[in-house]
Amino acid sequence: MKDVPGHVIVMNCSSTEEIPLNQQWIYNSTYKSFRTALDGRCLTIENCSGIQNANVIVSKCHIDESQALCQSKNQLWAPFTAKNTFVSLVNGKWSMFSKNCF
Repeated sequence: MKDVPGHVIVMNCSSTEEIPLNQQWIYNSTYKSFRTALDGRCLTIENCSGIQNANVIVSKCHIDESQALCQSKNQLWAPFTAKNTFVSLVNGKWSMFSKNCF
């Protein structure tokens, strides 16, 4: 399968309907990554951008690959419990997931 990055659309959580696989995420606390339930690609900050509200895409995972762009930090996310969300480890600025949705 060719790695074609896909754009991510942020939406409010809904528990009233069955959520399709293309809207489900799996968080791996060991690797600090989000993967799509649909095809296992990683939630990624495009081009390792350090700006606020940088583009977020899904792309092939490069966790722990030393030669990867910005050492894969653009695919690493950590819980930020004070705000009940997750933040990017590439810039600490991107936060968009309510932990209540998992």
